[in-house]
Amino acid sequence: MFCCAPFSTHLSQLALCLLAFVGQTHAAAVLVGTQTIGPAVNLISLQWATNVTTLVNSSQADAAVLKIVYNGDATPPGLSSVLSIGSSASGPTYTLASFPGGAASDFYSVTFLLKSASYAFLNVSARVIAGNVVLPTGTASTKKYTGVCQAPAPYVAPAFSNAVAALTVALSGATNWKRWMEWGSEAAVAATGGFSVNTTSWNPQTFWIASESRLQLTLRPGLTYRLTLPWRQDLANNYNGVPVSNSSISSIIAVLSSARLGPGWSIPVDAHLSAPTEFYAAMGPTPLGGNLATLTTTTLQFTVSKVINSPFLSFRFLMPSSGSGASPDRFFFGAISVQRLAYTAATPSPLQTGASEFVTIPEAPTVVLPPVSNCPHLQTGLLRWEDPASWGGAVPAANSAVVLPSNSKILVSGCSFLPEGYSSITIPATSELIFNNHDISLTTPSIYVQGALRMGSETCRLSSKITITFTGPATTADVIGPNCGAKGVCTSTSGIIDMHGQLYQKSWTRLAFTAFSGDERAYLQQPVNWRAGQLVAVTTTVFQDEVELQNEVLTVAAVSSDGKIVRFTTAFKYTHYAGPEYQAEVALLSRDILLQGDASSEASQFGGHLLVRGQGRFSGIQGYRMGQKNMLARYPFHYHMIGAAPTSWIKDSSVYRSFFRCYTIHGTHQVLLDRNVAYDVIGNCYYLEDGVEENNTLSYNFGGVVHTIGTPAAGASQIGEVFISSSTLLIPSDRTAAPFYATNAYNSWIGNAASGGWTGFSFPNLPKPIGAYASVVMQPQLRPLRLFEGNTAHSSGYYWGDAGCIYSGGQLWYPDGSTVLNYSNGRYSRSTQLPDGSPSWMRFSNTKVFLCNKGINHWGERAEIVSYEAHDIGRAATTFGESWVTKALINAVSGNPVKFVGLWPGTSQGFQFYDTSVKTILTNVTFRNFKSTGLNYTDPTQNNCGIISMTHSDVFKPQGISAVKNIVWQNTDQKQQICHYARETGSSRYYNFIDYAGTAVSRNGIATMVGSHLSWWQISSDCYLSMWNVWVCNKVAGTEVAHIKIFIPGLITKGVTSDSFNYEVARMHLFGSPVSPGRSVMVTRNEGITGPVSFSVGWFFSMPNGSPSSLTV
Repeated sequence: MFCCAPFSTHLSQLALCLLAFVGQTHAAAVLVGTQTIGPAVNLISLQWATNVTTLVNSSQADAAVLKIVYNGDATPPGLSSVLSIGSSASGPTYTLASFPGGAASDFYSVTFLLKSASYAFLNVSARVIAGNVVLPTGTASTKKYTGVCQAPAPYVAPAFSNAVAALTVALSGATNWKRWMEWGSEAAVAATGGFSVNTTSWNPQTFWIASESRLQLTLRPGLTYRLTLPWRQDLANNYNGVPVSNSSISSIIAVLSSARLGPGWSIPVDAHLSAPTEFYAAMGPTPLGGNLATLTTTTLQFTVSKVINSPFLSFRFLMPSSGSGASPDRFFFGAISVQRLAYTAATPSPLQTGASEFVTIPEAPTVVLPPVSNCPHLQTGLLRWEDPASWGGAVPAANSAVVLPSNSKILVSGCSFLPEGYSSITIPATSELIFNNHDISLTTPSIYVQGALRMGSETCRLSSKITITFTGPATTADVIGPNCGAKGVCTSTSGIIDMHGQLYQKSWTRLAFTAFSGDERAYLQQPVNWRAGQLVAVTTTVFQDEVELQNEVLTVAAVSSDGKIVRFTTAFKYTHYAGPEYQAEVALLSRDILLQGDASSEASQFGGHLLVRGQGRFSGIQGYRMGQKNMLARYPFHYHMIGAAPTSWIKDSSVYRSFFRCYTIHGTHQVLLDRNVAYDVIGNCYYLEDGVEENNTLSYNFGGVVHTIGTPAAGASQIGEVFISSSTLLIPSDRTAAPFYATNAYNSWIGNAASGGWTGFSFPNLPKPIGAYASVVMQPQLRPLRLFEGNTAHSSGYYWGDAGCIYSGGQLWYPDGSTVLNYSNGRYSRSTQLPDGSPSWMRFSNTKVFLCNKGINHWGERAEIVSYEAHDIGRAATTFGESWVTKALINAVSGNPVKFVGLWPGTSQGFQFYDTSVKTILTNVTFRNFKSTGLNYTDPTQNNCGIISMTHSDVFKPQGISAVKNIVWQNTDQKQQICHYARETGSSRYYNFIDYAGTAVSRNGIATMVGSHLSWWQISSDCYLSMWNVWVCNKVAGTEVAHIKIFIPGLITKGVTSDSFNYEVARMHLFGSPVSPGRSVMVTRNEGITGPVSFSVGWFFSMPNGSPSSLTV
């Protein structure tokens, strides 16, 4: 019987395996026959029970005994010398000289080293478990086994070196290049080994070739680079029937630029470039000559004086003064490349030590594991899977349906499972399946847990690698168990799953220094204990993550001794920013306990799933190719309708490449999700499902690269779009998929980070619960945030003009009389309150957003944003109802070398005061880097402005609803502090706010009333029309902003009417002292008039066509 599946390996490597001999008496086991496997060193370990006499007759003359182990103890009691070595005709014989008695569950093992390039088969004449197949006495088998029946060897970290090898980045292929001349461009033509470009007859003295793609290499001062340009003039007989000329090239100039080459670029002979550029230099001697029949390689070794991030590469070719003449020219180019020469890396400076500049972003505390205890696999009384006695006489066969014996605890070791796997495994309510601390692989379509499935415990984390692969085609059938679906693991309400793998921390962190394209190492803010071979995701630091696709997954090569530098096996393709404003997240994807769907899951998007209805505790687990797209309740990790579950949690685990969601809490409360990672996920990821889930805690989790199902939701206005549940869109809110999604906000969110998605954090409005809880009488949309503290979001909100990195809006509901879910991403408000009905605010504390269309968009009636930081944003926040923003930093432009370009290029807006019925207070807010673009805009609010007006409508008119205090301007053009779009609408005429400290309008210490461009707001002699085209007046006692509504039947109507009514039907005038005559404002058919009043100034109303028969105020 064969014991150890061979490896082709280096002589220094060892392949370990075990063969189990079980029973009270055995005849001799003799090695017979060989099979060549190539050069290898193989270890064979044999296990046997008590009272064995002759163990092995070996035909391998070079075999040697290495060690003896008793129940895992290297010094078994009473076995100081248990083996004697004899000889026989077939080779050495190893015989047990003395052997103490013991229980049937006691196991001994002996390990042999076979140095030859072959392995042996065992011919057994006793009842033996070999490769998990029970052999009748006297039979022989050649079944192979691949497992390892012992604990894994300790990890040995590879040496970490600061030597950085040379890196060559090529821009080859015709699709990467164009030829440019004064009047336009022409695509390059593919050719063997490169590409060619053609000029035209009488082309000018110069022509260009220019890259269409960026170089995936950032050039930095202090390093040396070599540019290689292989080229020749093509002297083929003709081009388009015209003889090719013999022009010579007198010089070549290389250009590295931030912008792609376009019309109007030129380099005069003195080489001054009339376009944005970071570097240019002449290549090689001049003249280079003509009539080149063979390939010439022109090189340039150079350094740069500043960082040039992933530039475009262009070359200008200068011909003699005659140009090409009457004949065109053709030039061929080989593989054009830039090489960064080898260097020794030094720690850069400054390193970022915190996630935030202004607000407090908490970091996950370092976990200190308690002393090892309560190890399920070390308890007494366990039955071994490979022992026939555990099963009443026969070990489960390959592809069989396995049901554990009742009232049993079955121990699985590295050599227990057959590689073919099993059609199903069922654990009865009175039984447990316990995994040893061995490297173990299991293949099966289903595991149904009514009892317990255990891999370590909270205080006994396994150090081994365990992989469970779920197989099977897509189906809606309940293959696993009742209401459990197929292809995964599921518990009954009595079932318990405990899985606890190696602790890797931090599970995610942030960069401490920018990782540039071409770099092969990352500097981290916090130390990690990650290992070589593990996968790490580094998030994008550009705005549109699903458009520009700059998230990256890399493989760890080595980690520095202090854990703060990770070297990867390949270089970064893109730049990932880390500055004082914000930093890319770096997340560990790999874990040692792996639950995965099989390879067929990719095509079907029907991966494995895990569903817990009893108790589930997970730490150090990875889900890969999990989730079943558009299948209800088939998610990678899923707490399903448990109710209160305070003893269930998922910690420091990961979900990578999920076909439907990542971590789901459904009808369950008091669950903890802590320090987890999710990356590359379809549909809403961290998912609170039906609207009843409350008092759960999500802390220090990361979610990134989340894909919508179907075309992302958009819409031409605030109304958005409506989507209806279908077989291809089961939950219609997946059109706005987010890393974090909650149908009920009353949960705790602490220190989480969202990257990408339609939005980062989504809080849709539910008028009532949905799904299994549709009959529950409650309104989830009334529930406020329980706690939202220290969360961050970035690179989202770009699919729709009103979307943001944090989005409280949209509605998920059943239309009257229907059971089909509808979803709208549009403007739906929530009136949050406590259970007693008293008002409650959605409070966002210590929140940070960056690279967003809008930072926070809250369509609610009550919101508080306390300690807030926004960088590189289209607009920092949009809030409705009663809202307060305090202690905030709003930064239009960061130091990111990849500059933010929003949905409206050149536009970054700090805060917009809404036009009607929205009460907003800004206090202690710093606006930074709002600089004019230098362009002329009809609408000045599109030109990087701090505080802006909303002036599009005559229907919606502001009241006295906006106020600010203690505003700070940093590196901001004074004219960009306030931007007001003056036009003939009611919202423009009545734009106003109160600046209680005068700081917004650079009048520190003077309370100020700000009104629109109309002299209607000039209430006193101290008022003046400012550079912002708004009136600025002292706000003294008795001076206020007033609003009234006048209704005249058939003329001025109640409610929202139409912008077509924006024409004058009356006027409202100021009177009193010291108001000059003629200060008035037109009154339109749309209701509402807003303006200044004081103790000495009032209003009077006039109508050009006489008094109406009735008037209501």
